[in-house]
Parts: sequence; C-alpha cells; structure tokens
Amino acid sequence: MSSHLCAAEFEASVPSNITTPDVVQTKTLGTLNFSDGMPSAETVSKINDQMFITRGTTAFLDGIPQASMQAFSKGFTDAGVEYNDWGGIYQNRLDAKTLLLTANTTVIYAFAPIELDDNDPVVVEVPSGVLGIVNNANFAYAGDLGMAGPDAGKGGKYLLVSTDYKGDIPEGYHVIKQDTVGGTIIIRHFAAPGEEARVSQHLKDNLNMYKLSEKGTAQEEEVFTEVSGVQMNTIHASKADIYTELDAIVQREDVGALGEELTGTLQAIGIEKGKEFNPTDHEKELLDEAAKLANAYARSLAYSPTDETIFKYEGTDSTWFFPFSHKNADFKVDGTLYKNDRSMFHYVATFVTPSMVNKDKVGQGTDYVVTAKDSDGEYLTGDHAYTITLPAGKPAEKFWSFMVYSGQSRSMLETDQRSAGLDSTKEDLKYNEDGSITLVFSPEAPNGDTSNWVQTLEGKSFNVMFRTYAPTAAWFDETWKLGNFQKVEEDSRFFSKIFN
Repeated sequence: MSSHLCAAEFEASVPSNITTPDVVQTKTLGTLNFSDGMPSAETVSKINDQMFITRGTTAFLDGIPQASMQAFSKGFTDAGVEYNDWGGIYQNRLDAKTLLLTANTTVIYAFAPIELDDNDPVVVEVPSGVLGIVNNANFAYAGDLGMAGPDAGKGGKYLLVSTDYKGDIPEGYHVIKQDTVGGTIIIRHFAAPGEEARVSQHLKDNLNMYKLSEKGTAQEEEVFTEVSGVQMNTIHASKADIYTELDAIVQREDVGALGEELTGTLQAIGIEKGKEFNPTDHEKELLDEAAKLANAYARSLAYSPTDETIFKYEGTDSTWFFPFSHKNADFKVDGTLYKNDRSMFHYVATFVTPSMVNKDKVGQGTDYVVTAKDSDGEYLTGDHAYTITLPAGKPAEKFWSFMVYSGQSRSMLETDQRSAGLDSTKEDLKYNEDGSITLVFSPEAPNGDTSNWVQTLEGKSFNVMFRTYAPTAAWFDETWKLGNFQKVEEDSRFFSKIFN
C-alpha cells in the first residue's frame, strides 16, 4: 500500500476558502481540531454547546414579544381576572405596585386578556372617548377600538373572530380578525385631575365583553375587578425563566401561530408544541448563559442605543430616541424586519398600533421619545438631581407628559410619588418669565416645592419617556426642541434660583 497521496484522475481545483484546516483558532472557543475536515469529539462538544447558547440567545431576543404577552396575561389572571372579561380596571389610576411596561398615570386603564376559539367569537362593547388596542399572542397589532378605530371615538360593538371562524357575522359589528388564540386588549380614557371617579364609572357602565353565544344571557353581564394598588407582575423574565414563559405560550397556541422562524428556534432548545420542556442540567446551564447574554444585549439596545438613525434630533448631542425606532409598528422597513428595533421596543414597552406611530401628522395621535442618559452621556440615577427646561411654546395641542421608569423593573419608578412623573395638565406648574418651564428630577423636592418636581430614588437608575398628545408642527419641524437632562448640585442656592 502506498504511503503517499496520489493525485486523482478527476482532481478539482479546490479553492482554500471552502476547506477546513486541521487546526482552527477562534476567539470564542479557542482551538478547534479537524481531521481532513472531520471535527474531533472535543470540537463537536464545544460547538454543540456554543450553538445551543446561540439558539437560546436568539430565542430570548426574538421571543421577547411572546414572553411579554404570556407574562401580561398571567399577571392579570393570577390577580383574579378571567379571560374575555374586563377584569383589570384601574379606577384610581395605576401606581408602581403594578409592574407594567410603559404605563402612565395620565389615563384610566382597563385591560382584558382574551382567548378565542374558532366557533364562538368574542363581543367587545366600548363606550365613547376611549383609545383601545387589540394585540395578539405575538404582541402584534390586530386592531384599534375607539378614537383610532372604526367607531371614531363614538363607541361601538366589535366582534373578535379567529381567522378560522366559518360562522355568520351578525350585522352592526366592527370585525377584528386575530390569527392567534391568546391576546390582550387595552382601553385608555384620559382623566383630568379629580375626574377619576367619573371616567371610571363611564367605563364600568359601558364596557362589556362576552362570547357571542352568551348574548342575551346572564353571562353577558360584565363583572369588573378593581386592581388599583394591587401587587402584581405583568413583565416577562430577564433570566432563564423566560424559556418557561415561552414554553407556556407555545403549548397554549395552535401549531404555527408564533411563526415558523421562532418556532424552529424554540424547537432547537427543546421547546415544542405537545412535548414537555425538560432540559437537562447541562442544558439549563447553557440556557442560563444564553439568557445572560441576551438580556445584556436587550438592555444595551434599550438604554444605550448606537444606531444614530433612531434619535429624535439626529446629528446632535441629544440623547432622546424613538421607542418605535424607525416609525413602524410592525418593525419592518422596505420589507425587512428590523429585529433590534422589535427586541428593544418589547423589552421595555407593550402594545403596538399604527396609530401610536405618528409620522409627522400634526395635531393627531401621539408621539414618544425616550432617554436613559443626561447631557454628559451618563445614565440617569437618583444619586443626582437633574433639571430639564422645556422651551416656550407648545409641542402638543392636548398635553405633554413625562413618565419615569425603573432601570431594573422597567416599570414605573417606585417612590413616594404616586404619579411617577408629571404632565402639562398639572394645575400648579410654574413657568419661567419667558414662557419656558424648568422641571426638577431628584429624590427630594427643591425647597419643599413639589410644583415642578418628579421624585427619583437614591441609588436607583431610571429612564424617562416624553409623550406628546396631538403633537404640533413645532414638534415635528424641531423649532420646539426638547433639551437633555442637566446634572446639577443639590443645594439651596441652586433651587432658590430655580424656584424663587
């Protein structure tokens, strides 16, 4: 037998970039060994573990919307709210005891986790003056109710039907089709200070939800569950528990409801419809690592974005950026899904609708910007006091609002101040002589004056969302410009200058 290699009769000219050396050096896994292209047992073990982590990281980042919906629904059902029922109403406004992403205290909320079947649609009756959104199990847009919906704020009846529903559609209903079993509805109604009881009663008198088959029966009568001040969590996990949340929604939904891309990624880590999710101890270690990496990336996207195109005042030193990064509620641009945009949004926010994405429509809808940093590019924290001055003029026809959220929980910052922010409807706001207004964000009120003050908490990071309701032309053409947070010294001289 010859000891040397012989040239084959049909020898090809093989380019080096399609071959694998016997020794490959990597930054991530160190040395990988091959024998004429065949991976060694050690290399197989290394790369299998690495790819399991990679799949787990992708499952976390791509599955944030679904995990968030699972946590959202579970939070309310654990609090005693039934599916297809207006159980979650906040008659006294939200506060920090309810862990909920991007909540605000300007409106009265009502929430309803929904569950559809193919044969019995759900009737939703809404009153006048509300803004409502239906999102499916993927936390994707299904439809609008109220002012942004077909009833145009006058009130009306809606029929939520599954895409597989074959029955009759009664007359007099606005139809919203949903391609998943689960989902959630949010209802918001603006309430000026002191109007909480009136607005809440308006909602309770006119909101209703029931199965179509229950129409005209005792089951049609709505039962409300007051959840103001209730300790509850609706936020998805940022650790490996997120995979259990994802498994729960996979088991609840029909095959294919979450999309074949995500479903395939989940299957690669052991999450599959009709099968028990039972990772080995070694796989649990790998998923723990995956969750750590994915969570770090999601937090980097949400609090320290590097994509300059998502900033409100592009090309400047402004720290304000759009939560709907490229102004698309489906996170798609020219047929491309911007996954970073979707992961960033759903890590810190809930509910999507095109009506939330104001593309320079003056006097309509809302527009949002977010920041987690001050003018020096440092994270906002309760260890410092900050001011921000809004120039004279109007960025919004209706009102503007600041809300402060915890860097840890991503929900409203937990302080002694119920509102966790302030808005232009606040009756005792003090304006500067030139019509501008200076606000203070600090652990203690400046000289005891709470008029222009938002409370923060020493040792706790926070981020801020600024909302414009019916934004003006000045907001869009940037003749009215929102400045950065300015770090200041907490002393009486400074505060006496601001509030003299």
